Order: sequence, then C-alpha cells, then structure tokens
Amino acid sequence: IAPIMINKEFVEENCKIAPFLYEIVSKIPNIVSCSYSLLKPGTRICPHKGYDDYSEKNLRYHLGLIVPKGDLGLRVCDEIVEWKEGSSFVFDDFKIHEAWNFSECDRYVLICDFVI
Repeated sequence: IAPIMINKEFVEENCKIAPFLYEIVSKIPNIVSCSYSLLKPGTRICPHKGYDDYSEKNLRYHLGLIVPKGDLGLRVCDEIVEWKEGSSFVFDDFKIHEAWNFSECDRYVLICDFVI
C-alpha cells in the first residue's frame, strides 16, 4: 500500500499503479495527501493526533474500500465511527483519534488530507 500524494507532491511510480485515482486526485483543490490504508487483523493504532505543523488546519477523509464485519472502528474524541464499504466521513486530524481492527480480515480505506 503506497501513497499517491505526500505533502502536495505526487509519487510518480505509485500514480502509474493507480492511474484512475491519480486522475481524480489531480483535480481536487486543497488536497495535500492521498493514500490507501491497510489495517491488519488484530491491530490497534493508539490514540494520537496529527502533527502540530501540519494537521492543525487539516481535515482527514476516509472512504471505506474493503471493510470486514466485526470489531473495527475509529474513535475521534468521544465519538466512534464505523467504516462501511463505499461510505465516507471526514474528521479533524488534530483531534485525538485511534483506530482498531479486531476482525479476522484486512481493512482497506482511502485516506485524503485537505488543508482548510
């Protein structure tokens, strides 16, 4: 799983692997990063927030691509959000958040960051 864009710069070799995504992302204003995210079964990402110099004015977009059934989700502050295939949500990356996948299958989402 490799990023399509990091810090407003396209990763050329990865754009060649996913040309359809590159074409879409290249037309979106204010986007600063885009990547696929894999969360393996039995994985927990501890509570954290985005980087101070980057995420203070950043919104993070998640689009569920492959979402297994089971105990998996994302907590932002006190709110728990569940991924659903084909559904998306946006949250403030500067707020404390954590993610987990205690299902038995891989979870894939598309993540894009936008400057506000």
